[in-house]
Formats: sequence, C-alpha cells, structure tokens
Amino acid sequence: MIAIRRATADDIETIATIHIACWRAAYRGILPDAHLDALDLDERIGRWRKWIDADVFVATDDDRIIGFSRVKDGEISHVYVDPNHQRSGAGRLLLRAVVDASGGHASLWVLEDNHRARAFYEAQGFVHDGRRKTDPHFLGNDAAELHYTTS
Repeated sequence: MIAIRRATADDIETIATIHIACWRAAYRGILPDAHLDALDLDERIGRWRKWIDADVFVATDDDRIIGFSRVKDGEISHVYVDPNHQRSGAGRLLLRAVVDASGGHASLWVLEDNHRARAFYEAQGFVHDGRRKTDPHFLGNDAAELHYTTS
C-alpha cells in the first residue's frame, strides 16, 4: 500500500537517484542525450540538500521510497515517480500532498513535449495559463516549458 510522508534529510540520496532515473526515462528525445547521460548523483544530492527546505513529500511502498514531490511558495517544482512504479497512484497522491501544502492553489512548469505529464496534470485539474518559457542553461536545449495552475 502506498503511503505519503514528509521527506527527511535521510531520504536525499534516494530522492536524487529517482530524480535522475525519471529525467532519463521521461525526457529522452526531449532533452539532449548528452545532457541526460551527464546527470551526476553527487551533484543532484548537493542540490537536494538545498531543496529539502521546502515542502517535500515521498511516496513509499512497503517503506521503500518510490517517488517524491516538492512545492515552495505555491510553485510545484517536482513530482516524480520511479519509472518502475508509475501508474500505481503514487503520482496522484504526491501531487495532492503538495497542492494541499500550498493551501489548495498551486502552479508548475512542465515540458511542452512531455505529453504524458501534461495529460496527468490536466486530469488532476491543472490548466495551461498561456505562459511559456525556455531555460537552455538548466535543460541543455531550447525545450519549451508551459505554465500550469490549479483552476
């Protein structure tokens, strides 16, 4: 049975590992292969040491972390479920946790070409508000991101 709990510093390495696995699985063909292949666990752990200050939740199945979500000041920056556990309901529960933590209203950015994620967010009541951006430094190319918000 999937359970949601707040993340702790002890969860950072597992979160970082899942984060990299999800980027490589979901963004292959959207972001450059070289960018995805260069993702480094130690670097990602360092980022998560800084990012853990927000509302971060983990989904567990039999006490094993299978996904995580993060929100800060109403902006959801992460909702990722280990590729081997997707479609388990964990993503929906993680999204609900961060929306609830932000008082019921939240926003997020999603890659325009990540049709699966966009369909997921739309099914959960998020709508594209017309905003669009690119971040070549972080993403490794000019892939567009769309801004979604709760209605």
